[in-house]
Amino acid sequence: MSIIVLVSIIVRIAAVLWCLRLMRTLGDRRFVLPAIMLALMAARQAGTLLSILPEHTGLAIGAAWEIPSLVVSAIALITAVYLGKSQAAAATANAELVHSEQHYRNLFELSPDSVAVVGINENQKLDKVIDVNQHTLDTLGYERDELVGHSIAEFDLHSSELEERAAIVLREGGMRFETEWLAKDGTYIPSEVSVTLSTMNVKPVVLGASRNLAPERAAARELEVANLRFGQLLESIDQGFYLYELDTGKILYSSPAWERISGISADAVMADPALGINATHPDDLPRLLATLTPAAQGKPIEEFEYRIVRPDGGIRWLATRNFLISHANDASDVLAGVITDITQRKQSHDALIAANKELADAHRIAGIGSGEVDMDAGRVTMSKAAVEMFGLPSGSSSFDRDEIADLVHIDDRAHVMENLREILESSKSATVAFECRMNRRNGTVFWASVICEQIVDEDTAGPSSPRLRGTLQDISERKRFEEVLRSLATVTALTEEHERHRLAAALHDGAVQNLGLCRVQLGQLRHEMTTQPQLSEQIDAIVNLVDATIRDTRNLLSDISPPVLTELGLVAAMEWLADEVEARSHLAMKIRSRVRTTELSKDLEVIMFQTVRELVANVEKHARASIAEVDLTNHDGVLRLRVKDDGCGLPERLELKGPTEDGGYGLFSIRERLRLLGGTIDIAGREDGTTVEIELPLASADALLTSGPTTNTTAP
Repeated sequence: MSIIVLVSIIVRIAAVLWCLRLMRTLGDRRFVLPAIMLALMAARQAGTLLSILPEHTGLAIGAAWEIPSLVVSAIALITAVYLGKSQAAAATANAELVHSEQHYRNLFELSPDSVAVVGINENQKLDKVIDVNQHTLDTLGYERDELVGHSIAEFDLHSSELEERAAIVLREGGMRFETEWLAKDGTYIPSEVSVTLSTMNVKPVVLGASRNLAPERAAARELEVANLRFGQLLESIDQGFYLYELDTGKILYSSPAWERISGISADAVMADPALGINATHPDDLPRLLATLTPAAQGKPIEEFEYRIVRPDGGIRWLATRNFLISHANDASDVLAGVITDITQRKQSHDALIAANKELADAHRIAGIGSGEVDMDAGRVTMSKAAVEMFGLPSGSSSFDRDEIADLVHIDDRAHVMENLREILESSKSATVAFECRMNRRNGTVFWASVICEQIVDEDTAGPSSPRLRGTLQDISERKRFEEVLRSLATVTALTEEHERHRLAAALHDGAVQNLGLCRVQLGQLRHEMTTQPQLSEQIDAIVNLVDATIRDTRNLLSDISPPVLTELGLVAAMEWLADEVEARSHLAMKIRSRVRTTELSKDLEVIMFQTVRELVANVEKHARASIAEVDLTNHDGVLRLRVKDDGCGLPERLELKGPTEDGGYGLFSIRERLRLLGGTIDIAGREDGTTVEIELPLASADALLTSGPTTNTTAP
């Protein structure tokens, strides 16, 4: 009896605990009442168990009562367990349904297309819009309540086809079509729609996804326009364009320019690619075919030039630039190429090469070399003629700048740098010409005429590297002849002066003496003819004419060779010259001399007097001066002559070129004679007058005048 009661109590307690577990797990309060009832029954049985009496009768009755109670408790436990499992399964299914709905909602809202759910009415026709995603609202511009609950026909431009579409969807379960949706702003948006038959709350619905075709169609239009423009570009440009399929050997496209270049139509070469290849010049065909091998292997393709033979027999030079278009799939790779007709460029290039060769030959024959100096890199590039002129290693054309600078004669380097600095400091292209001495590699010296210019790249953005370009000509022979000519000119001048002196002496001793004798005899004749007045007047006229002839002859003698120069020397001749100038003009002359007559040779006195007379004549004719000062000194064997005036001055840069128009020596002749004798001349012209200073070493001048013509190598 006690065992049965105990088992019944345990069963009821288990049933209570199971009900409490289900209530907590499922959250279902319906399990509270069974749990309470089972708990009361268990409590009652526990009280019964504690109050059992030892009477047999009570035991029999209690046993008979507890057995059904135990059965009821077991049934209650089994029922609770079954109900708990059923509720747990229902809760799991409900949770999965909620998750599925949430997943569907996420897909619905996050879809990149516009998605809508449309109901189907009892007439099996599309009805009102049930739901739409956010993308639909963004695309059409409506609020949700402006779409949901409204008929789909209000927004479909092709609403007349809705009934037919609904029939197809109900029959086949789905379809795809294109239509145009009415947006809120009144525009129609072309769309591709995919619909499928579905259910919602046990009711049939149509689920549709709509893809906006407007961007795609706009892109297609842009692509069409781009293709049209590309075609127009290919037809208008001079370059040819082609597409060549490597695996099949087919020409997929050939632009119209190819026909203009090759004389073969684009359609013909696309139909028969061999026409294009066979048009290649036989000498260049192997190189053309060789370019296809690296292309087929996916290697880079270099630009190359080749010739073609046109159907009319003409030859054209072409430059081809190719690039490989590779496909990720199994499609054949395509070789794209741009062809340029470079025939004219080639002809110009060949003509330029020929002209350069002719120029190089002319330079070689004329002894002219050329070169270019990169100041930043410190390199000098020289022509073959220039390399040979300096005796540099043959086969070389580029040299270090310092190496070439050492070839300039040491005495002329300052003169060269002064000229180069003049053009380097100029902001624009400038040219300078000068003469200097150069050293050959074998130690000999030659005179060179240099013309140099600075190259300024005006089209280059920012500062460019300074470069000098110039020509070099060997003028040693010319210099030798110039020196000989200068020497001969001096000898000629001295000879002329000697001839003048001889002529003056002959006139003085002959014509002048005879004229004087005639005057004396005419005087005696007039004295004897006093009784005939008319004849006396005629004799007086003849006497006056003879006197005038004597004066003119003496003036001529003074101009040809002043007797004072040969009789009294240079200083007296300069004083006589001053008197003559003051007598015939308004120019005042001041003569200062600290040189003794015995210090100068006769030939040197002649040259210095000619120099002074020419300088004073220039002042008298051109300076518009009121006074001229002549100062002659001998300082430690150097004769110094200084002529200064207060006239209008000379140009800032005075060029001494040749004799004067009236046949005088001119400043040029003065300078050349002084250079021959080892002297120098310096001219300083200012607004308040001009000063000419001459220095002449007496020893070298006398030696040169005595020895005759020599070659002078003084730097300019």
